[in-house]
Amino acid sequence: RPTLADGWSNRGLALLDAGRAEQAAEALRRAIGIDPRQARTWQALGNALRDLGDLADAEAAIRQGLAIDPQRAALWSNLAGVLRLRG
Repeated sequence: RPTLADGWSNRGLALLDAGRAEQAAEALRRAIGIDPRQARTWQALGNALRDLGDLADAEAAIRQGLAIDPQRAALWSNLAGVLRLRG
């Protein structure tokens, strides 16, 4: 269903796991366009953007996820990784 955020998010996660970061980012952006309140989706988008080498946007996506759910430990770990890559 094209208007189901969870479906697009799950598709993005599967594509990310398959090493298809560009397609993953596209699916995750669609999920966020439908429901921007899911920290997990912002986290996955940040990881996809990191894999694509877009570190500034990866950091922004992860920080958006943290704004939604600051208790999500994986987001803090992902942020640390991106900041390390950014120097």
